[in-house]
Amino acid sequence: MEPYFSDPQSKGLPPEEARIKELKVKPYPDGKRIQLLIELTPFQLNPSGDLMIKNQAGLVVGSTSFIEAVSPKFDFTLHLRFSEPGDYVASLILFYTHEVEEIDPEGKKFIRPEKVIVDRYNKKFIIHQQDL
Repeated sequence: MEPYFSDPQSKGLPPEEARIKELKVKPYPDGKRIQLLIELTPFQLNPSGDLMIKNQAGLVVGSTSFIEAVSPKFDFTLHLRFSEPGDYVASLILFYTHEVEEIDPEGKKFIRPEKVIVDRYNKKFIIHQQDL
């Protein structure tokens, strides 16, 4: 798949320089869903990401992943496992994978994917009582 560039003259950044430009979090009025808007720097190779939502007690109330983003701007809706009024943190990790060759205890070679994290981003947000 061809990489996407907003500027046709741009060649995009190599994997080690790809970054998260912005993460916007917008709770829906029902307080049980949130809209996530993600913007990345232009890239040469399609990055992947893991996103986790934690409540004020540190419990994970939602999570998702994207594999090989095709555009530097995208959004999606995440359903929370449970929600209550309070402070939350959305944590996004941007990564690439590469193959690592290993040998198992029986001496057989195998290849496994390994994450190479290139950026992290945290965004605090609040779910208000009227959102529930």
